[in-house]
Amino acid sequence: TPIVSPADARQAEMKTIDATVPGNVELAQLAAGLIEQPEIGSNVYDLRPWEGYQWRYSRTFATPEHADGDRIRLNFNGIDCYADIWVNGKHAGSSADMLIERRFDVTDLIEQGGENTVQVIIRPVVPASQDHLLGMFSLGNFATEESVYIRKAPHMYGWDIMPRLVSAGLWRGVELRVLEPARFTDVTWVTTHIDTATRNVSLFVDFQTKLPFDLYDKAKLRFTLTRNGKEAWRGEQIAFMHAGRIVANLEKADLWWPRGYGEQNLYTVKMELLWGEEVLDTRTDTIGIRKIVIEHKMLPDDAGEFLVRVNGCPILCKGSNWVPLDAFHSRDAARYAQALELFAQAGCNIVRCWGGNVYEDHLFFAECDRMGLMVWQDFAMACGLYPQDQAFAEALRAEAVAVVRRLRQHPSLILWSGDNECDRAAQWSGNGRDPNDNLLTRRV
Repeated sequence: TPIVSPADARQAEMKTIDATVPGNVELAQLAAGLIEQPEIGSNVYDLRPWEGYQWRYSRTFATPEHADGDRIRLNFNGIDCYADIWVNGKHAGSSADMLIERRFDVTDLIEQGGENTVQVIIRPVVPASQDHLLGMFSLGNFATEESVYIRKAPHMYGWDIMPRLVSAGLWRGVELRVLEPARFTDVTWVTTHIDTATRNVSLFVDFQTKLPFDLYDKAKLRFTLTRNGKEAWRGEQIAFMHAGRIVANLEKADLWWPRGYGEQNLYTVKMELLWGEEVLDTRTDTIGIRKIVIEHKMLPDDAGEFLVRVNGCPILCKGSNWVPLDAFHSRDAARYAQALELFAQAGCNIVRCWGGNVYEDHLFFAECDRMGLMVWQDFAMACGLYPQDQAFAEALRAEAVAVVRRLRQHPSLILWSGDNECDRAAQWSGNGRDPNDNLLTRRV
């Protein structure tokens, strides 16, 4: 669908109401008295006509203080779904995936002093889905034909456990960030070896920086690992190139264990980029030191088996399914702690995150880290035959890279699964397709 600019909007047909971010358009309408409470009676069915509407979020912001060479970036942590972003009437970028974060460099679009306007124009996905030639049908019980090309949570089109509530909005937060010329762009800590008897461990610290060339061989990288305020390890290296690896060796490390098998020990990691003693950039994160191995034997008709080993110890996995907490995902985070406590009360040590849902936020995984709840995470596809063309495969690859990079540091996250029941959908369709030919789950 074509890019829609603010100038294209027909002002006479527009009504302006207040909106909260994070939020959904229906919650803004409810607060403005334009719709009835969707959770009562059959009111949710009255929302169907709104699926064809276009929405525009607008607000003003001041230019943040910044130095020459700094970049200014708008971070959208969740845009639902087909959207164009405009800053001071200039196009900053587009988004077509509800499930991942989007970053837009707006340095050259903002005023150097004074006030700026950002507008997010969200186009309706239901009419847009007609632009795609499907060439495949799952013949399942859900609205998969309509949804397979649209990167939204599948359940939003209607499911056996959820109402149809396609929705739109800025469902996670928006941030304005100033980025200095020298900064970290990626850091990950990977446990590579554990001797369970001695608790001697090795970790890789893989890092990547944005580094001006005149800082090569002059800037320094410092990585510090602490627990309960006590330093457990420190590594330093001259920044002789923009990326690299440091090996961290610890003796008698405090390991992270699943619930019921030991303590959920967590370390704070601090990463600093230094010029002399001046800190150019710093990042802090929380990690757990553990080694996960999944031994599996895959056989047809669910006849296979798998064994989870954590730090060499076989784990009896006791768990249940995690499905949407709310049809309006802007309200999810407020319910994480209470819902996860139910898993703990039931004696669970694993949570399976269903592929018909969104990918939950850091707060969910941080709670699982703290509680010792292992997480089996599906990619967000469910009960359908998803497109096998190269364009869709590339879009899904970008989604996988984004979400794995965002969540991979959490010790509770032990497994990524291809989808929910899409192999079954290949059987439901009656077209004789071999599930192992699925480009998305077997290759991408």
